[in-house]
Amino acid sequence: MSSRALSLSELDGLIELVGLPVRTHTLEEAWTEATTPDRIAAPDEQFLLLVCMRARPERESQFEEAIVDFAEFTNRLSGTATSTVHRSADDPLTWYLLERFPDQEALLRHMSSEHLRRFQVVQQTFLEAPVEVFFLAGTRP
Repeated sequence: MSSRALSLSELDGLIELVGLPVRTHTLEEAWTEATTPDRIAAPDEQFLLLVCMRARPERESQFEEAIVDFAEFTNRLSGTATSTVHRSADDPLTWYLLERFPDQEALLRHMSSEHLRRFQVVQQTFLEAPVEVFFLAGTRP
């Protein structure tokens, strides 16, 4: 595995390669220059992702269960530093998933995992807006 950081187009290619059921226009909205730097992390930095999701009012409880289960399962995977779920104090339908990976290999394993693929399919019925993904500047451990 290369130690260089992935570019946005390489990340999009990876998502397509592993077959995640994400519509192209959703990716275009998620990977924007305003929210995602072209260089995500240097080899000695961690990968930090912030995912923002807005639940449908009528599916709020099912979404809460699904996202908490997803984060708990992600935390049990080897190589994941942390995956935590946060609910907006101002808008109870808005949820944030903060995920930290120690290196690019751990992020790639997560992105190609079956449990992420399943969550991608399930969340489509629970969400009222496209998912927003923010790759934050890498942090040192």
